[in-house]
Amino acid sequence: MDSLPDEFYTHTKEDIKKMIAHQRQQVEESGMLLTQALRAKLAVGEMRYYKFVVMRVRFPNNLIIQGTFHASDNVATLRSWIGECLDENILEYQLFAPPGTQPMGKKNPSSPSPMTRLELDDMQATLVEMGLAPCSVLTIQIANAPKNSSFLKPDLFKLATSL
Repeated sequence: MDSLPDEFYTHTKEDIKKMIAHQRQQVEESGMLLTQALRAKLAVGEMRYYKFVVMRVRFPNNLIIQGTFHASDNVATLRSWIGECLDENILEYQLFAPPGTQPMGKKNPSSPSPMTRLELDDMQATLVEMGLAPCSVLTIQIANAPKNSSFLKPDLFKLATSL
């Protein structure tokens, strides 16, 4: 991913006012009964609102990798990037959104509790549609992973820094 300009990390008063207005609008819309067509129209507006999405992925050993994606990128793009970072011995993994994440315009009947994690397995859904914008910390679950594994490619693991 390309470097982001410094303006990406700073917020002006106007940006903060827009974010607050957007948050109020989301609260109002979540209480309304909307048709599927209207929800789709609102989703397009949401995609225009966010240009970039910052994704962090937490591994079982508490190592975190971070990437920046376009808001219109789909889950397949995210999973492809994660696959490029993983050690070649790791072939299968599950990716989960934070508890309480709801895809846009969909009520997920399979998650009765706000504490239930949403598995990111819809490869065609965009990051905004999955409710991951503007940033999220995802959790990766790797079956049959070695106990002392770094999970990342060795050359990438060498670049890791402690926070």
